[in-house]
Amino acid sequence: MLLVAFLITSGYSLIRPGGSTIEKAFFAHAAVTRRIMGEVIFLDDQGDTLTAYHPSGDWIISHYIRETRRNGYWYICYGVADGGIVSLNLEGSSDTGNQERIFNMMSEDGFQSKFNERFGRRPLWGFSSDPIIRTLSINGVLVDNVIETTNAHGDPLYFWYYSDFPPITGEPEDIIISFNEEE
Repeated sequence: MLLVAFLITSGYSLIRPGGSTIEKAFFAHAAVTRRIMGEVIFLDDQGDTLTAYHPSGDWIISHYIRETRRNGYWYICYGVADGGIVSLNLEGSSDTGNQERIFNMMSEDGFQSKFNERFGRRPLWGFSSDPIIRTLSINGVLVDNVIETTNAHGDPLYFWYYSDFPPITGEPEDIIISFNEEE
């Protein structure tokens, strides 16, 4: 009886906010203030975790944990983000700026480190207007996926994605960003 009273007064819930679909879980997330999720144009399904890219005015990336329940699956939206690393282009971009962005996102002390630890993998993503992004390599690791879409003006936009990028150590200048120009 005391345990139930503690759970009710502490704000702890035995049922985490979520839903039977990723759409319902998305709208149950505290950071979501919109009424439209947008069409999911990329879904990375990795065991009990999922990452979706679904533009709806913004470049939205959402992350989910899938739990098996007696009546099917239950999805919990674990994180919602927009943007990512947005200036990786062969021409006109600063390697120094990109190295710092990636380091700040993916290093052991980076702003995504606690998320990566709890999520169980380290997704890394971004956008580019240059098709050369299809040949992106960061620290010798080739990009997992590149999806061509369009920006708000109808121009080509490329969403690039690593499902589980290796941990980054050292300094930002140790990050090597390269492209294979022959493809």
